[in-house]
Amino acid sequence: MRTRLRPAPEGQGPQISLLIVVLSAIGCAKAACGDGETTCEVQGGSYLARLPPGEAEGPLPLVLLLHGYSSSAEGILGKADLAEVFGAAGFLMVAPSGIDATWVLPGSPEAEDGGGRDDMAFLDAVVADVEDRWRVGPRLLGGFSHGSAAANVYACGGSTPWDALLSVSGTFWEPMPARCEAALPVRHSHGTADQTWPPEGRRFSPTVKQGDVWEGMAVWAATAGCAAAPVEERRGPTTCAVWPGCALALCQHDGVHEWPEGEADRQLAWFEALPPG
Repeated sequence: MRTRLRPAPEGQGPQISLLIVVLSAIGCAKAACGDGETTCEVQGGSYLARLPPGEAEGPLPLVLLLHGYSSSAEGILGKADLAEVFGAAGFLMVAPSGIDATWVLPGSPEAEDGGGRDDMAFLDAVVADVEDRWRVGPRLLGGFSHGSAAANVYACGGSTPWDALLSVSGTFWEPMPARCEAALPVRHSHGTADQTWPPEGRRFSPTVKQGDVWEGMAVWAATAGCAAAPVEERRGPTTCAVWPGCALALCQHDGVHEWPEGEADRQLAWFEALPPG
């Protein structure tokens, strides 16, 4: 039997029309999330997402990117080589926004100032929203500078499983954790002439210091149970310390505090060369 629609009671027509408009606007905003420009709102903040070109035939591989201090989601999502390399490889690219263009991390100046958003809980909300909107496959977590530090902290906490960590020019702040909740493949890239986050770290105050990148990698090595000392391998413009038997690489170049040219290509090639499982 066909259901007959009754007209709205007198005086309620405008309200119902307004409700339809509001719901339509919400639906359009939800659909627009994923175009790389429209903000996607979650509890505690927002993020940008860029879907790969074309129609996906299965789960989308995900790369979640955390911007550096004083930068933005737009800034890291706009890095040309990231968009070209990961977009062409079919990745869904997601870039959360830090409050006041930064992240509150253990040992960081923001944590010493007190207050602020729980950024790890916010990132959990971002991942949950992404999984609600799209079917996600392999997951990569990356970041630059202070965002790289945030990526290390987030991956180390273990609240979300990742298939690899791709960090650039930043590690944990001191004091570093002894171990992380779970082992995972890690590739870190750093410039030997970096003066913003020197490889050995930089002290901000008697109680605030950036971590040493070698000590940061030692945390991941301890977590993975790597017994052997790292050995050096020359890989194009970088010299990489790799831990035998472990999927860990610390790759250094002679540059400064920057996103190195060709870095996204090297990151993806390294990830794709990892043994299954």
